[in-house]
Amino acid sequence: METLKSGNAPALVTNLEVFNMLEESIEQRKESAELEGLQSRQRRRIDKLQHRDWMEEKVHEYLKYSPCANLEMKKLPEFVALLKGEKNSDGKHSKYQSGDSKTENNEEEMRKGFNLTDAETLQVLNLMPKEMVEIHLIVEDLDARMNEEKQSKLLELVQTYATPPDGDGENEDMNAEEHEEADEDMEDFE
Repeated sequence: METLKSGNAPALVTNLEVFNMLEESIEQRKESAELEGLQSRQRRRIDKLQHRDWMEEKVHEYLKYSPCANLEMKKLPEFVALLKGEKNSDGKHSKYQSGDSKTENNEEEMRKGFNLTDAETLQVLNLMPKEMVEIHLIVEDLDARMNEEKQSKLLELVQTYATPPDGDGENEDMNAEEHEEADEDMEDFE
């Protein structure tokens, strides 16, 4: 599904936004089914849309364990502003806060942002890179645009906005199990 803005330009939607949209859709569908009960007309409607529902649930399950699921939606605009080097809604450049003491030059550099393109910003938001090699795959002509220090600061920034997953490493095991179940379900579907 593609949402078009005016002028036929496709909108860029993050995995986090898709995840939240699917979560709301699935929740509303479950609530309406519980409230109304299953009548014969609704059973026919559910049969017609079972493939859509199945796909939404599988995409939701996949995104639940992706790196972007740990990002908080309310921090997204500030994070995007820092990545792109834009001003946020109050007209000021976003400030990067780190536990380290920074010189004024480094703080000024962080306020400018990283000047990533829309596509690069989208990939950073979706993938939440943890290693330098991931940044090299995301950002075009990285060596010419950022020195190693700024690349490291980009990684630090991503980690400050990424909230840790709940539990003690349980998500990694669950992720593998969920992917196996999804593969089995896909085979059954075919």
